[in-house]
Amino acid sequence: MPVSTTASNLDNVLSTRRALLADPLSTQVNTWLMPLYSGPIGRVRESAARTTVKGVVAIVGQMVAEVEPAVKSNASVRTALQSVSTFISTPLSATHAQAFQKVSRPTSGVLGTFVSVVYARALVLLLSSTGVSKVVSELKTTLSNPTAAIEKYLAEQKQLDPNFIGHLVTYSEIEAQLDPHFQTVTERASKLFVQTHMTQKEARNPLSEKAAGLDLLSEKNSSAWWQLPASLAFAMTISS
Repeated sequence: MPVSTTASNLDNVLSTRRALLADPLSTQVNTWLMPLYSGPIGRVRESAARTTVKGVVAIVGQMVAEVEPAVKSNASVRTALQSVSTFISTPLSATHAQAFQKVSRPTSGVLGTFVSVVYARALVLLLSSTGVSKVVSELKTTLSNPTAAIEKYLAEQKQLDPNFIGHLVTYSEIEAQLDPHFQTVTERASKLFVQTHMTQKEARNPLSEKAAGLDLLSEKNSSAWWQLPASLAFAMTISS
């Protein structure tokens, strides 16, 4: 087991996991998580992914660089980003907040767990794409006339349960303790997120703060280095 746990802690983890799996929302969350278990699909397999993941991370960095000026110059893009931020920064329900605290690891915070799993899924989806080399150029085209893409994204976001994020981070925190592969994939994603997007070494890194909450992803923190890449990564994970 990746994390050393006492018998009582393990009981908490397993009982909370059972409760989450009994929730009908678990179907939506586990469908979303599936790529993290299966790894890249199509022509790209796990062995190849290990050699190309840094290239894919660089592509995400280029995507952020393209979206950033568009947010400032295009009201539609700005409104769409605000919608993403509002959805992912909404505080967990009291039930999910209590459950997360019950099962969280000593150094884990809600924000860190959220970013690690979202970024991991975004990377796997890019690695699975046969057209990954065209992603940035396609994004440029989309940003020149974003209305249709934004409407499609907002419709997909609307299909998510309001408690999707709370269920996701709590279940992911549990899986990172029970599944070594899940732990490895999400921890790698977290490190790559920081290495790629935190360009100033002295900048604050809230992913390492246990008390950091999802409010740091809200619109009021739009200028923070982590806000745009985290929001973009989430949008990528629910856009088919």
